[in-house]
Amino acid sequence: MLIDIVMTPVAYPREIGGILWYLFILLGIYLILPFFTSKLWTDSLYQKIYLSLWICASIVGYFKCINPFLFGVVPFCNFDLFLYFSGYVGYLLLGFIIGNKSEGLKLTKPLSAIILMGAYVICIVCIWLCSYDEPTALYIGGGFLGIFTIIMSAIMFYFLRHIRWRTSGLIYKLCCHLSKLSFAIYLCHMVIYKLFSCRLYGISTSPIMQIVIMLLTFCGAYCLAWLLYKLPYHKYTIGT
Repeated sequence: MLIDIVMTPVAYPREIGGILWYLFILLGIYLILPFFTSKLWTDSLYQKIYLSLWICASIVGYFKCINPFLFGVVPFCNFDLFLYFSGYVGYLLLGFIIGNKSEGLKLTKPLSAIILMGAYVICIVCIWLCSYDEPTALYIGGGFLGIFTIIMSAIMFYFLRHIRWRTSGLIYKLCCHLSKLSFAIYLCHMVIYKLFSCRLYGISTSPIMQIVIMLLTFCGAYCLAWLLYKLPYHKYTIGT
């Protein structure tokens, strides 16, 4: 594990990997941000064009199930026409638009829930229908850049963005406190998870044990993040 931590900047961490694959995606987004044209953040036409092409890229996989050579794909090159619009930068722009320009779009809570559950059900059905082809099932049902994952992410972010809390309430204060530590919890939770899972799964793998490990992982990651927050220079170690 110590070797993995040291090698994290250049290699995927094997022992403490899991969800940390996204860390490299995040670093890549930070690296490309300075090169974005300012129009992408100020011109709504630019934003609509890019998001439209990004959405097109998110459904390419469906057409490839019918014709694997569509959009320029050939046996010696698996790149397609929309490859350069299919990355995670689309989520960054989508989040920017929802966070800053979605006041005019009014989705009721019931409608948001219906859209969210509909996209989720479609994902499950697609995974079941494509279970014979694991890569296809992964892309269509649970792919992070698939259209239904994008829909669920957008609805959840919109819903959370427009929740109104009483700023004097305990829940609001708790959310603010956890928000400061959320990135640190994300970064260190796999270390805590490995610590508990390697031992407790040897006792039982029942759903109850999984819930226990989940709670222990969250509490352990929170405590570690809180301790790091109390140390000097925590802004540079946990980003807050």
